[in-house]
Amino acid sequence: MTGEQFSAALEQVGIGRAAFAWILGTRSERVTGWAKGAETVPLYMDVLLSLMTLPGARELVLRVVRRQQIGDQQAAREFDAWEDSGGR
Repeated sequence: MTGEQFSAALEQVGIGRAAFAWILGTRSERVTGWAKGAETVPLYMDVLLSLMTLPGARELVLRVVRRQQIGDQQAAREFDAWEDSGGR
């Protein structure tokens, strides 16, 4: 998966980089590096992002995320926006 493909997949899922980084337990700078092609996108990202497009996946992710304390304000805003948009 190239950085462009990764960015397009994030856009298709409708999730921001900070929120996605929070799900993965990594820094948003790393996700930005993948998106810009500065770092190799891990092989499992294609699988994970594909699964996140399945019906009901957004609700499941949000349910799991909301059980946790989100300390990253940018990630919290992105999750709120993702929830409000219906994942689109």
